[in-house]
Amino acid sequence: MISVIGSSPGVGKSTLCRALADWPAGLGASIDHFEEADILARPAFRPVAEEFAGGAGAVRPETLVECTRAYVDESLAAGRDCLVTDALLPFVPSLVAWGHDESTLVQVMKDLTGAMEPADVTVVYVHDDPATALRRAVEREGAD
Repeated sequence: MISVIGSSPGVGKSTLCRALADWPAGLGASIDHFEEADILARPAFRPVAEEFAGGAGAVRPETLVECTRAYVDESLAAGRDCLVTDALLPFVPSLVAWGHDESTLVQVMKDLTGAMEPADVTVVYVHDDPATALRRAVEREGAD
């Protein structure tokens, strides 16, 4: 699993993920590219979408961990050689926005580590000047 996260919108996470997904696929590997927007459409993450839409506007950490476990298990059972995730893991920005404290974040990271076994995980952190990156995001997505 290669999980790409970044310092802000517009740093190039999605562009890097597309390149990472295309590279081994060109060598004949079976790749699953999980784009950030896919979380609302993937069967393994249906509980996340349902819980979020259920009125609270948040998702319990346990739900995130169990859905991650289901995604990894489903992908490995399907014979995927590589999973490329765009800002999906480790859910830290969402958990912070939902008001979870540092001890909860630490526990979620420990739980996610176990949930992603037996996949080998590489996290790629993309950093850019926030003003430059946000300007790119606004150009791409509009001022709203």
